[in-house]
Amino acid sequence: MPYVQTYDCLSEFTRLLATATWYGGWGTGPGEAKRDSTALFGEASEDRVAVVITQETISQTDDAIAMSYSMTADGTKTITNTGILDDDGLLGILLFFASFAGVTVPGGKTMNFTFRHRLK
Repeated sequence: MPYVQTYDCLSEFTRLLATATWYGGWGTGPGEAKRDSTALFGEASEDRVAVVITQETISQTDDAIAMSYSMTADGTKTITNTGILDDDGLLGILLFFASFAGVTVPGGKTMNFTFRHRLK
């Protein structure tokens, strides 16, 4: 028996996700992002910021979401990871996570992040 998600279902899912309230943060600790990661590595001292979530089209109308945010350094630091969480406090479920070679960000400077997720 075939089982599919219709294109209208994908559009509805991304519309619902676009109304979620999620928060971005970054960290300075070592490590590699993995599916079983539960926290940012060495979460930095800046407060988490609200994520702007929008629907996007990759191959079918509204089949993806883009999640964007900007972090401003409160002092010079080397950023090694970033992620999206469902809470703006110390707790929260880590939903999307990326690690990378360290990027030095001078105090007062901003880094922009965008995660894209396509529902298939």
